[in-house]
Amino acid sequence: MKEDLTVVAKYIKQLYPPEFNVFGIYAELYHNYFASEAKKNAESHLEDKDIYLLLSWVHNFYPKQNVGGRCLDKEIQTWKEDKEPEKLNGHFQSELLGIFVIQSIYSGQKRAEDISKAVGEELSHRLLKDLPAFLRSYRDAFEDFKEKSKKHRYYKPILIANINCCWNFRQHIIVWMMVPSSASQQAIVEKIHARLVKEYIVRLLKRKVSLKTPAQQQALAQHISKNAADLEAFCTTNGSQAKWLNSALPKLAEIIRLQDLGAIKIEVATLATTYPDIRKRHLEAFLHIKANLSRSELKSILGYLADSTASTQPRAPLFSNINVS
Repeated sequence: MKEDLTVVAKYIKQLYPPEFNVFGIYAELYHNYFASEAKKNAESHLEDKDIYLLLSWVHNFYPKQNVGGRCLDKEIQTWKEDKEPEKLNGHFQSELLGIFVIQSIYSGQKRAEDISKAVGEELSHRLLKDLPAFLRSYRDAFEDFKEKSKKHRYYKPILIANINCCWNFRQHIIVWMMVPSSASQQAIVEKIHARLVKEYIVRLLKRKVSLKTPAQQQALAQHISKNAADLEAFCTTNGSQAKWLNSALPKLAEIIRLQDLGAIKIEVATLATTYPDIRKRHLEAFLHIKANLSRSELKSILGYLADSTASTQPRAPLFSNINVS
């Protein structure tokens, strides 16, 4: 609380007019929450062992919630030194990030679970909120190093060490966050699944590719189909049951592959039936890829889509979340 209020006093308070009394509001909210929690604890009947474990957890673990931030600061300093990264088992690796952060968080969660299942679950939820912020900071710092330090004597070894760190974080995040709750794992993976499909579609709608020959279009269609199969296999293997997403990319690939106008219209109709939130603007941007379509053919296809999606509401949004410039 002291650290948070110090941040409010130093940085946040000055962003608001004095009459907003920002510091006072923050302090009151913290006090009210602390008081309510203290009251609940005072009203509960805990055994001596439970009290000891709770105090031990608060004293030993809670101050280390920011261990990742402190380690990251130290790691960034090592990048600036004229020193080659350490090797672990023959591979460049950051002991500070790759081992210490992971072990600290893992051991803290184990201690929380030793107190009670509820405390362990609560900590897992907190880590789900805090860990992404740390990973974003790590990513931003690493991207900054990659752009500004290309002349560093040990540029490539540092890149390799951090790539290995990213792999370690990925593996352990799956173990901490996803194993305890299969329902949480499925929900997370399905969100990732939807995001990957959406981002792939966004790339296809950028109007950056325009192919004039059927052979070129067929090659692109095969490439998209392979990517779609790999994406589906990855997400399904990791627990996604969002099967409604799986046909989006293959159907778009088929539209690229087909050359007969009637067959293209049929495929567009099935796409619109499966994803009724697709609109003219989406299809027009996508058909930019098929540069051998005449203006009349393009107009015919777009008109067909408008009729088939006029009154249908989507079961789950996909295209409606995609803006087309």
